[in-house]
Amino acid sequence: MALVERNKLLLLGVSGIIGGFLYKIDEGLPYFFTGTFIIVGGILILILITEPPIDSEKFSLRNYIKQNREGIKQIKHNIPLIKLVYFLIIF
Repeated sequence: MALVERNKLLLLGVSGIIGGFLYKIDEGLPYFFTGTFIIVGGILILILITEPPIDSEKFSLRNYIKQNREGIKQIKHNIPLIKLVYFLIIF
């Protein structure tokens, strides 16, 4: 996570510097490049991102209730989680 934050801050600083130079050339260039990259990024997302395959298990009320019961059993065995749930309910 720290690596992602570091890269985000580094790229934010670099893009600010590049944007300053572009603004010095022409006031509209930073906005033009921002819009261009947003459009290109949107097109790439539409092309490269695919939907995950449909889950093999279909929804039913019986399975929903069964999964909730199993989840409650797991919560009962986790004491710190129980304390957190009580704290969230009270406050």
